[in-house]
Amino acid sequence: MSPARVRAATPLEHALPSPDGVFGEIAELAAQLCGAGYAVITLNDAFGHRPIAMSGGLGLESLPRDSRFCCEVLHAGAPLEVSDAHFDLRFHDDPLVAGGPRVRFYSGVPLVSESGAVTGTLSVLDERAKVLAGNQRGALWKLADVVVRLLADIAARREAEENLSWQATHDTLTDLVNRRQFEAALAGHIESARARGHHHAMLYVDLDQFKVVNDTCGHLAGDALLRQLARVLEAKMRRGDCLARLGGDEFGVLLQGCDLGHAREVAAQVLAAVRGFRFAWQGQVFSLGASIGVAEITAASRDPEAVLSAADTACYLAKDKGRNQVQVYRADDAEVSTRHGEMGWVSRITGSLEDDRFFLDCQRVARLDGAGGDEYLELLLRMRDEQGGTVPPTAFIPAAERYHLMGRIDRWVVERALRCLARHRASPQRADRVPRFGINLSGMSLGDTAFAEFVQQQFEASGVPPEALCFEITETAAISDLGNAARFIRRFRDLGCRFALDDFGSGLSSFAYLKALPVDYLKIDGSFVRGSATDPVNQAVVDAIRQLARAVGAKTIAESVESAWTLERLRALGIDFGQGYAIHAPEPYADLARRMDYPRGEGCAKAA
Repeated sequence: MSPARVRAATPLEHALPSPDGVFGEIAELAAQLCGAGYAVITLNDAFGHRPIAMSGGLGLESLPRDSRFCCEVLHAGAPLEVSDAHFDLRFHDDPLVAGGPRVRFYSGVPLVSESGAVTGTLSVLDERAKVLAGNQRGALWKLADVVVRLLADIAARREAEENLSWQATHDTLTDLVNRRQFEAALAGHIESARARGHHHAMLYVDLDQFKVVNDTCGHLAGDALLRQLARVLEAKMRRGDCLARLGGDEFGVLLQGCDLGHAREVAAQVLAAVRGFRFAWQGQVFSLGASIGVAEITAASRDPEAVLSAADTACYLAKDKGRNQVQVYRADDAEVSTRHGEMGWVSRITGSLEDDRFFLDCQRVARLDGAGGDEYLELLLRMRDEQGGTVPPTAFIPAAERYHLMGRIDRWVVERALRCLARHRASPQRADRVPRFGINLSGMSLGDTAFAEFVQQQFEASGVPPEALCFEITETAAISDLGNAARFIRRFRDLGCRFALDDFGSGLSSFAYLKALPVDYLKIDGSFVRGSATDPVNQAVVDAIRQLARAVGAKTIAESVESAWTLERLRALGIDFGQGYAIHAPEPYADLARRMDYPRGEGCAKAA
């Protein structure tokens, strides 16, 4: 390592290591090689300049503050050797020279990181005057290099640990606290209210007109808007407040030590900030509004779910009144009572499960390589209302997610799909023609260990091999609960199930997570696919995802293939599979089976 002068260390250039045995061993080795009585390793970072290891029993706690030896090396960024400090005017009155142990000899070298920053020193000291030999100085430099590498390894490991911890508690798109961490903080506020009588409040913020941006400019623009707006909202937070992205275009705010009256004022300020925000994208400028629900947090608050439900109810009341306004939740309010009565989706969805009014259509995921055939059939959930009409999934899925019913629905789909496959495979004719089914899973199910056990039991009870299913998981659900998603994927992929990461690229934030999510397919978000035939940017994104998939050993599926022109362009780009109306419109399995020569087990038309 060159002894040339280098720049001073920046704060936190290296993570703070705890005194480690290996550093003590290096200090002892340095003293032995240099024939010195003492050796010390110091580190300079945001916590100051202090020793992290020493040899010879020298009490060096005051060294960084009072002694000039190491500080000279640190500030000069160059080695220093003093053969006899008693006769050196620079150091003769240094505490280590003038007092015990009356050091006379000092030799030290800087610890220089790969970026050129001086991060500490490695020094040897003795009570006798002496001069180091050339090979001893060389050994000191080599040991300093070992220390630098160890510090870098520690820093990298701790940074990785901190990143994983951060990812578990934050939304990767906006860098705000995620829903899980928000709910944990909310539980703490409730406990504070019960234990000390504090009053807090929660805001539930749902953006108005956000869908216009997504529909007009695509998900890239929507993601950019959310990132920018998150910074605007952060600027309105008080010290101690907690701002989180709860999902989609919904935000939550915890106002610490804030009664309901003041909470309404803060909500008005947040609403004004949203109204004043302007989002520019490719020559277009968009304005937004927000519906904000306010709920108090007191000793009477039952649990986090009750507070969230109250704030959510108030938010939807604000929407019902025309949007772009603040609504305070009051349990005895007639409007709140009416709103609770309107939450009929819970009973409708529950009734559909009990009355068997859900049914499954399917859509082919077809090969694009010219060989023909299907990779799998995606099962698409549908619901019949009480009059026999079909309810589109866009109507009931958001309600099922909002009221935590997706777990029951996912179980219903898995059970019906495996029941259907079991019937097919029991058929003596054409059993080899049974296709693989693709099943969409919600984020709620991924985080539910009981659901994983349920799936395992269904495989065992039906006798259907796991290879017969492909689970589709949206990138949003996977990233928001990365640990549980990775565990679920590994467990069932090891059994033979396949996995597809759905809507991939919609946030362009999931690329870094692919190593943790061993999926078989990347389903390219339809917003890129639809314009890939004419838009060079969309083409570039599709091709980039294809290359990324190849790098991680996955296949690509293009969603929303709606024209023959798009289909041909995807083939030219080398996309493996396609799905969309240009290939196959969703239909009952029994109808498809007749045309594709798939088995048609008795009763399977209703099940799938």
